[in-house]
Amino acid sequence: MVDELPKQVNKEVTQQRTVYLFGQPIAHSLSPAFHNTIFRHLKIPWCYLRLDSTDLEDLTWFMHRNDFIGAAVTMPNKVRAMDCVDIVTADAQKIGCINTIYVRPNLIGGEERHVHIGTNTDWIGIQRALLSVDPGIRAHLQNHPALVIGGGATCRSAIYALTEGLGARVVYLVNRDPEEAKSAIRGLKEQGLQ
Repeated sequence: MVDELPKQVNKEVTQQRTVYLFGQPIAHSLSPAFHNTIFRHLKIPWCYLRLDSTDLEDLTWFMHRNDFIGAAVTMPNKVRAMDCVDIVTADAQKIGCINTIYVRPNLIGGEERHVHIGTNTDWIGIQRALLSVDPGIRAHLQNHPALVIGGGATCRSAIYALTEGLGARVVYLVNRDPEEAKSAIRGLKEQGLQ
């Protein structure tokens, strides 16, 4: 159950803000309905909108609006959107893609400026999902290989969750497009994952 907002809340929560889902195609996504329902229930004046696009200029234009608070980034933009943010978190750098952008105020040169931070939360969700099904999976992965099916950007998060998060020693990647799989493997190796 979702509780009411606490008496003292961050100023950002009480101001009109917009969150975007950036990807294509996304017309089928239930994320806007889901998040907008939560915002209404909590009486947060935020709005979650679809930005059905692959054009990074569209994203950067919205990111520089005063009401921008963040974005969920999905296919096919997870790798390219890294170029749109000021800071990429360490995990996202190693994975080579982002799925979340959030804003934090920062003092730069004596003036307050919004800093756009890109991160990857996919790997955490994958790790936690696997742990919820098998709490002993870490021990199991020490002696058995893991398998990831699919070579898109999310496979990078899955491989990272299995190796860095759960300690897998060997991960096999299966994909119908060999070049896409090779690109994902090459990208992870360039970031230091073996």
